[in-house]
Amino acid sequence: MNHKISKLWTNLSASLFSNIDDNFVNKFREPGGVNSRLAAWDPFDPTMRYYKLMLFNAAMRWPDHAYDLYQQVGNTNTGNPVTVRVKGLDINLDYLFSIDEYMFLESFMDIQSVDNIIEIGAGFGRTCHALLELIPNLKSYTIVDLPELLELSAKVLARVSPNHFDKITFINASVENDWLNISGDLVINVDSFQEMPPETIDKYISSIVSKSNFFYINNPIGKYLPQSVGITDP
Repeated sequence: MNHKISKLWTNLSASLFSNIDDNFVNKFREPGGVNSRLAAWDPFDPTMRYYKLMLFNAAMRWPDHAYDLYQQVGNTNTGNPVTVRVKGLDINLDYLFSIDEYMFLESFMDIQSVDNIIEIGAGFGRTCHALLELIPNLKSYTIVDLPELLELSAKVLARVSPNHFDKITFINASVENDWLNISGDLVINVDSFQEMPPETIDKYISSIVSKSNFFYINNPIGKYLPQSVGITDP
């Protein structure tokens, strides 16, 4: 009696593995190739399973304190993000970063004594939202950003943090005179300085950061060929 083979591998054998020549052996482990059928994963996998696995593992490394903080933030799912369920909470990557940032600040300074925060480049406002909820005595939070992003963050923050919305000031980054002379207890920049010209960064440093008490910056630096991460378009 012949061993029964699944329809899946009958089709794969007849298509992907029908011609195992030298050229096949030289390339079969390249991304997007047949190795996704042989090994554990492919970086171009069209599903979210590996992303969710990494998100889940990151959340599982948290101390118990982090879950309490995440729950305290409240509505973290505006915009319908991808989430994983960990210890009864639906956790998404944006607010996972927010909690990590808060715990870092908490470990190096008396974050609860901060009165005024300035954020340069706030995106949709997730850091502002988290800190407003986690520092209830915060007096003011100023966002300096491009007008299109200010419109988004204002709408999101009005929805997710209505009890603290009156503490937020929105300043148009393209109108330099509006932010040249502001200062705060803490200045924050997350994932945006690397997208600015050096002269713009210098202006923010000299006009805002240098006049403030603390500065938190978290920007990735990557040096790589675009092709090495799957970017083929010029």
